[in-house]
Formats: sequence, structure tokens, C-alpha cells
Amino acid sequence: MADILLPDRVQVGMTQHLMKSYSDLLIRTCHRRGVHAIGGMAAQIPIRDDTAANEAAFDFVRNDKKREVKAEHDGTWAAHPGLIQACMEVFTNNMGNAPNQTQTVKREDAANLTEEDLLQRPRGVRTMEGIRLNTRVGIQYFQGNQ
Repeated sequence: MADILLPDRVQVGMTQHLMKSYSDLLIRTCHRRGVHAIGGMAAQIPIRDDTAANEAAFDFVRNDKKREVKAEHDGTWAAHPGLIQACMEVFTNNMGNAPNQTQTVKREDAANLTEEDLLQRPRGVRTMEGIRLNTRVGIQYFQGNQ
């Protein structure tokens, strides 16, 4: 059974091989077709009553958006309007005056991606708390679609 379970969802980030591979392929495909590759959603929200936790959340967002722009995404999106300025600053500071990165052709490494790259299991541990969290999130998604 353990060989069919994914690691706890908090461990499956965009630096895992399969996630990076799919992102590289997405960017290469979009740019080859002359369209913008949009990064993932910054799902954090500002934490007003805890300065340290708020700064940690913003640091996470900034680092994630920097990874996206360095990977050649052209833009991103955020779950909360309070994150937009931080996201825009990262893209502006790292893209200069370029409105997008569709003309950059550094994604040739994605041409060598294989099915195995896209299906590689993420590394990490599986815990009962992780299974409970995955179950709760799945139920919440299901309830939200009714």
C-alpha cells in the first residue's frame, strides 16, 4: 500500500523532479507557441496579527516567485490581493524592462524530458496526519463543487 501513496502534500513542492519537469515542459510549450507561461498561484494570505508569520509567508511567496521567473515564467497569480505587490516586485526586479520571456529560448533542456520524468514519484514521507489532511482537503474540494 505504501508504494501507491504519495508523500504528505506539504512535501510535494515545485522543486520535486516531476513538478519541475512538468513546469519546464509547460514553459517550453507555451514559449514555442508564442504564449505566456503563467506560474502557480501564491496561496498564502497575509497574516495581520502575527508579524513573524506574515513575514515568513511573504518570504515564501517571494522565493517561490523568484524560482518561477528564473525558470522563465512570464507571470503568476495570487490568491490574495495583498500578495500582488510582492509578486510584481519579484518579476519586475528579475525581468528588467521585458514584458515577458516568450522570446528567450533557454528551455531546450525540456526537449529531453521523458515520460519517466513526468511520472517520477515525489520523495518524502507518508504519515497518518498527511493522509488525514489529504482526505480533509479532498472532501472540501468535493463539497465546494456541489
